Amino acid sequence: MIDILPPIYPEEIFYSWIARYYTYSGGVRRVDLLKQLFNKGRIKPDLFFPFSLNYFCKQLELSERITPDYIIENHTLVPYLRPFVNHNCYESVIKGVEEDNYPQDKKVKVHLLNQYVRQSLQVFKICPKCYKEDKDKYKEAYLHRKHQIPGNEICLRHKIRLIELDIPCNETREEFIDINKYNIDFSKYDNDINISKKYVDLSTDIELLFDYKNSELNLDEIKKKNDIMLINKGYKVGQGRVNQEKLIGDFINYYGRDFLRKLGCYPDNGTDGCWIRLLTRRPNRNIHPIKCLLFIRFLFGGVDKFITFDNKGLEKQIDVKFKQTIINWDHCGEHLLNELKCSFNTAIKNSIRLGILEELLEKLNIETNEAAIEKYKNNILQYLEENENAKRGDVSNNLKKEYHVVDLKDKKWLDDLFVVRSRTNTNSKDRKRKELQVDWNQRDLEMCRKILEAANRILLEDPPKRVTALYISQKVHYSTLRNKKGLDMLPNTRKVLYNSIETREKFKMRKIRYEVKRLISEKGIVKISELRDRVGFHGDYSEYRAYMIDVISKELHNGN
Repeated sequence: MIDILPPIYPEEIFYSWIARYYTYSGGVRRVDLLKQLFNKGRIKPDLFFPFSLNYFCKQLELSERITPDYIIENHTLVPYLRPFVNHNCYESVIKGVEEDNYPQDKKVKVHLLNQYVRQSLQVFKICPKCYKEDKDKYKEAYLHRKHQIPGNEICLRHKIRLIELDIPCNETREEFIDINKYNIDFSKYDNDINISKKYVDLSTDIELLFDYKNSELNLDEIKKKNDIMLINKGYKVGQGRVNQEKLIGDFINYYGRDFLRKLGCYPDNGTDGCWIRLLTRRPNRNIHPIKCLLFIRFLFGGVDKFITFDNKGLEKQIDVKFKQTIINWDHCGEHLLNELKCSFNTAIKNSIRLGILEELLEKLNIETNEAAIEKYKNNILQYLEENENAKRGDVSNNLKKEYHVVDLKDKKWLDDLFVVRSRTNTNSKDRKRKELQVDWNQRDLEMCRKILEAANRILLEDPPKRVTALYISQKVHYSTLRNKKGLDMLPNTRKVLYNSIETREKFKMRKIRYEVKRLISEKGIVKISELRDRVGFHGDYSEYRAYMIDVISKELHNGN
């Protein structure tokens, strides 16, 4: 039974509460204390996610009336995740913080702490004014929950920048660290810098997440509202594709490159892993909450407007407009798709959903009787006969009308046709004949040149990315580079490729040099702890510490 537990303060993060209790307990051994609180002698404290809350709450006196649900909702960052992860992942996190030996969903934790939109366990964020007020009111300070959210840079209440408190490296990571142990001199921190409205807006949206208790926010609702607003703003056409280039370009212009890069939220449009592409193409995938909030403000103007946005009403207006355009159309059928601003395939899908397929086909002057369908089939067969290597996608692109009408009226015939054709095209003799037609020596020389050019381009990218076989293959558009067996025919290419790729150690050292230059240009000084976080060290980095110090001294000397 825990009998000297101090009171938990408003908006105090659970980690801070236990850290103060650790101080209150005096000379009790850490192992004994952890065993008493969590039934575990050795644990690695987590600033963001508590653990073994069921056991912990059972040790409290009945008068405390504190339950695991109360702690989760009021003193952890777990509710902050709720709108942005699917239900199964969220339930997994809840079980992970409540039960003793339940493995937490590490994927969700990584999304909360991923790369730049993160902060180290040994970096606490503090508002100087909140710190002073807490000292005056409670005679001790504590860590505020919302201040610790990765990506939140200001105290919304006082409209000042949060101070990052670096904990000395000699503090063990198995210890709960009480900020009251340190005499913090806030005078050495420059807090008179004007705060960008973008940071205030982001902090406001974070605050609203907790105020609304996320009742109106969930992954499905976010997807539906985002889709409707993308359509309304012209980035998406019906159920069709999103104009990614325009969307990403407008998003970057809205926030500015510097702001997005400081948060680690810059959408790199040149890669398949661009988070905006993932958010719009795979809406059920977990995306960092800060990135989702930035996207919501870009589309809606803030979380408050997102909450009150009537997506069903706007969706109905879009459907009514689509339907009326088709029904009232009395011009040339060829121009109808331009008026609808969608592809033939998208128009077909929307018309089926709205029950006006026959009207659409009639306005497009497309016949759907049996004689017409037979004609379309003959056109498809003739095209395939003239183009031996044509695939299903080629037919869809070149014979749109014929393909989609037959697909709707006699899908089985179309499926059977391409099943037979696929078997024919995979004949081994044909494959060997095509291989013999390749001039492998010429390809070997061409790929060597392309790899060297791609590797040099990657080394110049900002922010830096590791030179890997996968990334080079994407740059040169040749997937065979990722397959060791595929390189057997390209011996020089294999040699150049393996000489071009970076080991993890080399990339870390290049990243250190890059981040040192950035910190010097931004702040004029370099803290080892801040450099460590920017480079992305998650564990022991002692083997790089001497190199970090050497690079810092050289860059400062060159600067002088």
